[in-house]
Amino acid sequence: MSWNPPLKSKRHGKITKYLIRYYKDGQSRFDLIYVLGQEHKTTINNLDRGKTYTVQIAAKTSAGPGPFSMKISGTVLSIPNGGKLRTSYFSMILIIMIIIMMMMMMATLKMMSR
Repeated sequence: MSWNPPLKSKRHGKITKYLIRYYKDGQSRFDLIYVLGQEHKTTINNLDRGKTYTVQIAAKTSAGPGPFSMKISGTVLSIPNGGKLRTSYFSMILIIMIIIMMMMMMATLKMMSR
């Protein structure tokens, strides 16, 4: 999955890392991935085919973590060649959904700052 960083005017310092939390539908416990602040993509491994996952992302600066994004859900499609899931289908869906979500967040922040 990949994402765009928050606008510089909306940050509270330099982004040191991103926190990505995800969970399989029906579970109350989430897994957490940390990604360095200069990175804008990662891969979520070991997902189950046919299962729906929910993902959220937050940026962390020296001031602490920002709010998590709205929840984005996607279902893992079939695994090509019967092998381990490489998340390419899931990643494409998430990328599109995250771009839309980031655009909505930027528009909301712009409206709130007026």
